[in-house]
Amino acid sequence: MNILEPNQTVRFITSIYNNSELVRTGTIADGSCLLHGILHATSLKYRNGDIDKRKRIITEFRKTLADSVTRDQWLKLNGGCMARISFSIEYRRLIDQYYHEPNDIDKFVQNVISKDIVEKVFEKYVNEKDIYMINSKITSTLLAYMKNKLNDVKNNSKVDALLQKVEGTFNIMFQTAIEKALLNYKQVLEDDRVWLGEEHIELISGIFGITYIFLIVETDYHILLEKIINIHMKKI
Repeated sequence: MNILEPNQTVRFITSIYNNSELVRTGTIADGSCLLHGILHATSLKYRNGDIDKRKRIITEFRKTLADSVTRDQWLKLNGGCMARISFSIEYRRLIDQYYHEPNDIDKFVQNVISKDIVEKVFEKYVNEKDIYMINSKITSTLLAYMKNKLNDVKNNSKVDALLQKVEGTFNIMFQTAIEKALLNYKQVLEDDRVWLGEEHIELISGIFGITYIFLIVETDYHILLEKIINIHMKKI
């Protein structure tokens, strides 16, 4: 199939969807082509606009989309894969920052729990399906390691204070990594210069209340909208 110009429409019969007639209409080929296709199929206001107005509508829609997405929605997209990858990048940056800018208390903790230890523990648990479980296992493992290293220290109150310091530090690191990763995702959603792909289908489908069937033709994506139950991916 060739790429169509905006507003150019062709019709054809396909066996892929019960020998139905499919309607292909060209849309604006920019980073928001997915949304251009959806709004062309669902919005009269969008279809009645010229190219510049359509781009403005998409810019506004992407901002609204970014503002509305919640942490829970983000964590569930693509089975949590998107969130986990972005979170992992931010967490690693925070580890580097923590060991690069220590204060006096942190220096003592870092002498006991080296950066290598933290990175190894992180790599061990980073693929946990539940992202909150990553933090739980990292923190509990590091606390156990720290406690074992301080086994000979007789001052229990000092040991308790250090353990609380470790727990607090890595809990904050986890929450900060989550917040930064979510913010990055929102910025990508809002930036109409950034390509928005099929990995966002779940989020978009939830807003429109319509399921999208993607017919994949090499690298081109063409949309058929139907009021059905599940998201389908079919290749032709």
